Amino acid sequence: MINIAIVEDNKTDSSALLDFLERRFSETGKPYCARVYESAMTLLENKLKYDIIFMDIELPIVNGMEASRRIRQFDKNVIIIFVTNLAQFALEGYEVNAFDFVVKPITYYNFSIKLNRAVELLERNDGVKVEARTKQGIFYLDAADIKYVEIADHSLIYHTSDKNIVATGHLYEVESVLEKAGFARCNRCYLVNLKYVKTVRDNILCISGGDELLISRNRKKEFLESLADYLCGGGA
Repeated sequence: MINIAIVEDNKTDSSALLDFLERRFSETGKPYCARVYESAMTLLENKLKYDIIFMDIELPIVNGMEASRRIRQFDKNVIIIFVTNLAQFALEGYEVNAFDFVVKPITYYNFSIKLNRAVELLERNDGVKVEARTKQGIFYLDAADIKYVEIADHSLIYHTSDKNIVATGHLYEVESVLEKAGFARCNRCYLVNLKYVKTVRDNILCISGGDELLISRNRKKEFLESLADYLCGGGA
């Protein structure tokens, strides 16, 4: 079951989104549940977990951008898709790791493309876990929570959304598990979750949270191809 929130104070737009959801999921046969919030405050007060949030930017009291910042304080993984008639605002979405944006007036074709990509991402990460063997015991980490895996001093370091976990093992073993969840190597030391990539600047890869990783010359072409394929919804 895919749980979806629509945060939209315009009833015409929220009705259109609901209709488009019903149309698309009836075509795919996937189960889903959608709820409409007329204000971001109501969503924030409930603190319910959703898989996808369609977030209007221009909202009363708390706008969509500020609401998304607050959501990221308790949910690092929810897919946020901005809905706006001002495309320039969507560029700020990098601050909150927004997945995409839909420009008003909403069309079914554009909406369905964005929704399909979001659902594909959920399916890639759904149920994918990696075993981390540490001095404190064995931990099972969700792929969606891992930003990147580093090999250093013969140890694996899992850089997650809220902490780093040092474990034993080999990077190639982890890679065989995580490659189906949208991970790719940027050099021999780093295996990166592509959903956390913010920007690529020359040979530097910028990760959500501020980390910067080096892209090796030998792996740059393959990594950029994997990233482009991921961003286009082709899977990893």
